[in-house]
Amino acid sequence: MAKDKKKGFFSWLGFGRKDEKETQQQEAEQQKIDAAKANELQQQDNEAAIKAAEDEAERQYQEKQAQEQAAIKAAEEEVERLHQAQQAELKAAQEEAERQRQAEQAERDRQAAEAARVAEEAERQRQAELAAAKAAAEQAERDR
Repeated sequence: MAKDKKKGFFSWLGFGRKDEKETQQQEAEQQKIDAAKANELQQQDNEAAIKAAEDEAERQYQEKQAQEQAAIKAAEEEVERLHQAQQAELKAAQEEAERQRQAEQAERDRQAAEAARVAEEAERQRQAELAAAKAAAEQAERDR
């Protein structure tokens, strides 16, 4: 009964059917529009999901690159640290060898100076003994 009332007074003339057809056409068009909007929303959702996946993949790639760069930098720093440590050890060994060489040279110089002093002392002693012997010989010669 309510449907009949909606159709209006002129429904018996066929006006109601046109309205029904128009309403059906409008509903069909609205359904098409709604379906198109739903498709568009689905397409946007798909594009957003693809974009999010691409962004996540890029973020993961950048994170991996950063980790690799950090690992490379850490390895390079470790190599440099080891190199510096080896250089320091080598320098310390060279300095120690130089100190040892200088100490040995100083000892040789001291021994040479001591030997020269002893030789000089022995020469003076010999010269003194010769002079004493000569003086004794001269004295003996005079005493005769």
